[in-house]
Amino acid sequence: MIIKCPICRTPVPAEQYNTDSLCPGCSAPLHCTAYPALLREQKVIHPEQVEAANQASCFYHPEKQAVVDCSHCGRFLCALCDLDMGASHICPVCLERGKDKQGVIEQKQGCVRYDILVLALAFWPFLLIIPLTVLTAPLTLYLIVKYHKTPISITPVSRWRFPMATLLATAQIIGIGLVVYLWPFLLT
Repeated sequence: MIIKCPICRTPVPAEQYNTDSLCPGCSAPLHCTAYPALLREQKVIHPEQVEAANQASCFYHPEKQAVVDCSHCGRFLCALCDLDMGASHICPVCLERGKDKQGVIEQKQGCVRYDILVLALAFWPFLLIIPLTVLTAPLTLYLIVKYHKTPISITPVSRWRFPMATLLATAQIIGIGLVVYLWPFLLT
């Protein structure tokens, strides 16, 4: 980008940026303030195409070769999608999510598989320790409501575990309710 004199539209040489000087065309007094990024040489990025089947491709551009993975979510990124944040590399989606959290990008070390967690929480106590389901069934439903829309994994997987855990936890709560309701009749 070139800064021009606002009066005569003559280009101002880069040596005159961030100083008080005179326009080379009309001799009008100038003070051109330029950030260092303006003076930095612009790199044109042309990501390489994926040529072999064993090369990793970009999550967002499957035809482009991956050069780095996102430090936040782990997705492979091409040179176009890579947002270099100093020590880490962030994908556009994680950057956008970071904006929702007042501009803070949290480093994520792993992906919690809530689908597996809720299914285990609904299934194992029911199978092994039935009285424990009084606590685990409501907890399972709470986790399902809270995390059912979170990304399960960076690789595509089926979402069947959430509905299965919902059915198990709901059946457990109904069963507990029936036992509590029918308990006085069973004692007589």
